[in-house]
Amino acid sequence: MKTLNNKRILIVDDEDMIIEILTEIIESQDNINDPVIDTATDGAKALPLVDKNEYDLIITDFMMPNYNGFKLIQSVRSNCPKNKKTPIVCVSGYLVKFDTSVEVSLLENVMFVEKPFDPQKISRMLKIFLR
Repeated sequence: MKTLNNKRILIVDDEDMIIEILTEIIESQDNINDPVIDTATDGAKALPLVDKNEYDLIITDFMMPNYNGFKLIQSVRSNCPKNKKTPIVCVSGYLVKFDTSVEVSLLENVMFVEKPFDPQKISRMLKIFLR
């Protein structure tokens, strides 16, 4: 199996346990060798990271205090040239509804995963996005 070296992934979630679980899932992938994983506890703390680094994947919670996942997606797609096309996985325990006036391009390359998530589903998603 082909291994993917030096993949850089950002995990944004206000729950430390979710960050730990996602980190363990990513690190356990046999096709990802030595991933670089950055973390932030809300969208506002993630913004300097997406400005500075180019990511292969961003995983963000949808419902977070201060600066939620949707605001982060909007900022990344509109203001962060390095990550404008980066795949984003948005995890949420809530049914995600969008205003129909949302620009469709904001949601390109965005996948939604419901919490509680199945680690197998996350593994399959990683294989899709990190080819």
